[in-house]
Amino acid sequence: MERKMHSAKTVDELGRIIIPLTLRGKFRIGDGDKMDIFEDVDEIILKKSIIRCVACDGTEDMKRHNERDFCGACHAKLSVS
Repeated sequence: MERKMHSAKTVDELGRIIIPLTLRGKFRIGDGDKMDIFEDVDEIILKKSIIRCVACDGTEDMKRHNERDFCGACHAKLSVS
């Protein structure tokens, strides 16, 4: 993976940094999106969170039911039961 350096960002008093608009657009990161934070030896890695089905770990046609996320297929099974 080729690394591309973007301008250095300052961490504020709450530990926040600003992700440049160009990167937010490229990776489709919008207001309110959740980010996963990973640690790897001497790096911090940010990835946009992917909502996964609590029943099968799928990611297609996601729906909410009782404050939980389900894929369309598992949600349909809930509706039948």
